[in-house]
Amino acid sequence: MVHLTAADFTGDGKKDLVGVESASGKLWLYPGNGNGTLGNRVQIGSGWNGMSNLTAADYTGDGKADLVTVDNSTGKLFVYPGAGSLNGSATLGARVQIGSGWGTMRNLTAIDVNKDNKADLLAVDPSGALFAYPGNGNGTLGARTQIGSGWGSMAELASPGDLNSDGKDDLVAVDPAGNLWKYPSTGSLTGTNTLGARNQIGSGWDTMHQLVGADFNGDGKGDLDAVQAPTGSTGTFYFYPGNGSGGFADRAQIGTGW
Repeated sequence: MVHLTAADFTGDGKKDLVGVESASGKLWLYPGNGNGTLGNRVQIGSGWNGMSNLTAADYTGDGKADLVTVDNSTGKLFVYPGAGSLNGSATLGARVQIGSGWGTMRNLTAIDVNKDNKADLLAVDPSGALFAYPGNGNGTLGARTQIGSGWGSMAELASPGDLNSDGKDDLVAVDPAGNLWKYPSTGSLTGTNTLGARNQIGSGWDTMHQLVGADFNGDGKGDLDAVQAPTGSTGTFYFYPGNGSGGFADRAQIGTGW
């Protein structure tokens, strides 16, 4: 499974997981049980091996989770509006193009970086610049703002939500040495001051891949899921519950063969 992302696609208040099966190109949804575990998966799409950089949030402002992704062949950015219920291939509506020239961008991450209750989009360009694209709340994005540099060596960007209980969404990323860093959001889009000073919250994360964040157990604290495996191989899926003070409690295994 690749391109993992999470949001409440089924409308039951629990965060679900969506990802692409690399061997088949099928898009699968794993309904969240609300306790950090996942239910039986349901196929919600096919032909997704040509898509990448999946990320999810309510970009259209209708209270339902949407899926944003890049078409690899064209570099176009699309939003697939969520129906708000789990209904096979009808779980997502007809896609709408919201951008072009995204083929060189990576690590797309949904986050409300300016705390306006509208989903924004972060992405890293080929030079290592980190950009924030503010969401307009109607499925479109505003003019981007550079909020960081030197991100070319960082990987596995994800937003677990609020990690430190200050009411603001935070960002995590892994450096080349395998260290996991937390970048606290300041709650305003102010250039390079949008994110606060980072602090290390883990090590040995060079074996972890497919990081995806959300409040998976419904306790109001940001959590993280990740696959432990050699690059390009299947592995064990783990749930890292947030401790509410900026880090994570002991992990729990929630899947194999990922």
